[in-house]
Amino acid sequence: MRKEIIISIIIIVGIIIADFGLQKYTDRKMESINNKLTELKESVNDSENFDMGKIEEIENEWEESFKVITCYLEHDELEKINTQLVIISAGMKVNDKEYVYEEIDRAIYIISHVEKKQLFEFDNIL
Repeated sequence: MRKEIIISIIIIVGIIIADFGLQKYTDRKMESINNKLTELKESVNDSENFDMGKIEEIENEWEESFKVITCYLEHDELEKINTQLVIISAGMKVNDKEYVYEEIDRAIYIISHVEKKQLFEFDNIL
């Protein structure tokens, strides 16, 4: 009986430690992408032409993060972010400033929603 309790406690502690580690990874990546989108949003206002290198950099970082994050977060939410990045890229290719600006705002909102949703809080557990 004592072995089972010790093993159970070790498993629970391991799960909690892994959750906090994954939460920190997610926070770092989402914050980084969010900051880059904010910079892109500012550059949309300031310039006449789009810098496609910035959106490509964001998409590359997202693809790297996506491989890990999909293991423990809802795919539906992550697909929304992926879709927004494709929409932003397409808007930049046709040089539609207002559309890109709106879509960047929407992407930032979705990312912040995912960040809040994955937090280890009592409200999110229930």
